[in-house]
Amino acid sequence: MTGPLLSCNSSLVFEMETGNIVCEMNTSITIDNITVMTAGQTLITVYPNGTNNYFSDEFDKYQSTIGTIFTFGIKNVSCRDKDEYTFTVNVGDGGRCSKTASLDIKAESGKPTLVIDYSWTEGTNNGNHYCIGDVGNPPGTMTLEIKDLHTTTNNY
Repeated sequence: MTGPLLSCNSSLVFEMETGNIVCEMNTSITIDNITVMTAGQTLITVYPNGTNNYFSDEFDKYQSTIGTIFTFGIKNVSCRDKDEYTFTVNVGDGGRCSKTASLDIKAESGKPTLVIDYSWTEGTNNGNHYCIGDVGNPPGTMTLEIKDLHTTTNNY
């Protein structure tokens, strides 16, 4: 038998945006409530009639909607919101079903520092070059183009 909670999708957002985790519901099952937890702490219990019980002093930070899907939103996401969230649906006969999804933070990459191996031997493609710095999330990519005096281009 299929439970009341079919799936929950993880979310990737920039800081200060609203991070939404969306769960697909089995609408043929009547639910009593949905409880959202993270790191062993209950954040909110949501009831189908629109009532919410908050277990955090940041009650204005969280939002939710229930319908054919359940959407849990975290306003003004910050790094401390990056975590795995557990969604537990309670149904009338005492049954329950849980799914997890994570909220991750996107970050623009910083300006990298390129380190060139100056012991590189002319006429060879040997050399250890690397970049250091914040690569962002998800990690960005970079192309290193080296030209010699004769317009030969090597991409690394």
